Amino acid sequence: MKHAYGYLDGIAWPVSGAAEFSRSIEQHFVALGGQVHYGHKVVEILTDGDRATGVRLDDDTEIRADYVISDADGRKTINELLGGRFINDKIRRYCEEPDDETHWAVHVFLGVNRDLSQEPSALVMLLDEPVEIAGHTCHSLEMQIYGFDKTMAPSGKGTIKVELVSSYSYWKSLASDRQRYEEEKQRVADIVIDTLERRFPGLRGQVEVVDVPTLLTWERFMGGTHGFANMPKKHFNFFQSISGKGLQLTLPGLKNFYFAGVWATSAGALFMNALSGRKVIQAICKNKGKRFIAPRRL
Repeated sequence: MKHAYGYLDGIAWPVSGAAEFSRSIEQHFVALGGQVHYGHKVVEILTDGDRATGVRLDDDTEIRADYVISDADGRKTINELLGGRFINDKIRRYCEEPDDETHWAVHVFLGVNRDLSQEPSALVMLLDEPVEIAGHTCHSLEMQIYGFDKTMAPSGKGTIKVELVSSYSYWKSLASDRQRYEEEKQRVADIVIDTLERRFPGLRGQVEVVDVPTLLTWERFMGGTHGFANMPKKHFNFFQSISGKGLQLTLPGLKNFYFAGVWATSAGALFMNALSGRKVIQAICKNKGKRFIAPRRL
């Protein structure tokens, strides 16, 4: 489906990647009068009875608001930021620990002194012999090659991302010993580089940068649980989600609070999470008796 939409110019890669894409949204928000505060962690969502009234930051600063919208991990938002006060059996089930399934749990990013501009943007490398990586038997390696975007590496060089399947518990158990955790990340990178040598002869000598994020890296940067697999524990219905139905936008007994993003949609798809934000603003407009009007293009 993604290839078909790409062929029809229905979807595309944002030049310079996710950071530039996010920055364009920020610039539009600021141009409309919004303010963004970086380097501050929200430690509490303030409430007055049954109404959300703002947030408290880690420096004890309180920011009052008419509405609070959380794009953070739902378990942390519900159980910590709101102290578990606005919950029922249904929400309690959503907050249960996710099953320890295999996910795209670890990536290997390589910055190489090699021109990749003529390589395909996506490549599946089938292996003659399976390889054990991060507790999972790999029969192939799936990768993205960013030679098509000149902003992703200096001229004549390139960036490769290899996506690997593993489990959250595998990396969580290693994290109790930081040295073992770092050694395993290095071992994963070494296996990947050696395997890629079969497709890219001489690659090991061309590697200049190595970065190996895991699900725990996602936790550290996002402040959530289980990395990007932090969806509520419930059945995911794709067709309901793309239509905007079945979204979990609110909490029982709490007014002027909404969820947006992964917790609202139970999916990691960007377009669905953007749709959830739109639905939140539409709900606020309805509550305030205002007409919802959105520009056709940013």
